[in-house]
Amino acid sequence: MRILKNNGKFVLILFPLQFAVGCYIAFLRLDPRFLEAHSFDTLFFGAWEGFGVDIASSDFDIQIIFSLISLIIAIPLLSGVMSRQYLTKSCYCATRFGNYIKFYFGEAFKALILCASSGLAYALGIGAYSFFASDKTLSGGSFFGLFAQSLLAYAIVLFPMVIIATVISLLSNEKVGMIVGTVIFAASAALIFLLPTGIRQWIPAIWYFVNAISNEKEVFAQSPYVYLAVGIAFDALICIIACVILKKKDVLREEA
Repeated sequence: MRILKNNGKFVLILFPLQFAVGCYIAFLRLDPRFLEAHSFDTLFFGAWEGFGVDIASSDFDIQIIFSLISLIIAIPLLSGVMSRQYLTKSCYCATRFGNYIKFYFGEAFKALILCASSGLAYALGIGAYSFFASDKTLSGGSFFGLFAQSLLAYAIVLFPMVIIATVISLLSNEKVGMIVGTVIFAASAALIFLLPTGIRQWIPAIWYFVNAISNEKEVFAQSPYVYLAVGIAFDALICIIACVILKKKDVLREEA
């Protein structure tokens, strides 16, 4: 409830927007007038990652950008949630509880929950449209496992970008943080087309494509779980570095 109370404007904008974006992306990719009968999971993951996306190609593919639009939208909004009144809240919590680090990781955890919730809202939008465009069946029993991996990958890719944008916001101002954080993510997505196939598998933005990880062995030499584990470790590292940086802005200068 505190998240909604303190950041209601951002949250109330984000979730309906992500649901609408999910519906729109599915609408662009799934036209029921020209589709034969397909299972729900085939259409859902096709809308989520795009049909015919070639991760191994060095040619620019707008479908990859379409897949990442939801994250691009979420970065400025969620960094706004974390940075809004951050210094005031940190001063209050450090004064009351005497521990800045507990406050920071509490805020980071809230941001992580919102990242996952953003992905869920987006998935519900895609799922709603895909359901009505499908034959209402599942082609196999792996849907729920792949769905869970996709949501986890969404949060893993989005979370460090939100933390980076938040740090920049607090070191300069909120608008700069939103813009620079979004630009950093867009630049990392561009590396998918620029780097050799053996290197691009370690670009965080590409971990979003869970289904491609299982199928594009030319690019992805490891199992999806390896990339998820590396992503979690990468997120933890970014989170700790951000804590060290922001600890210097703690007005009480307490040693936790």
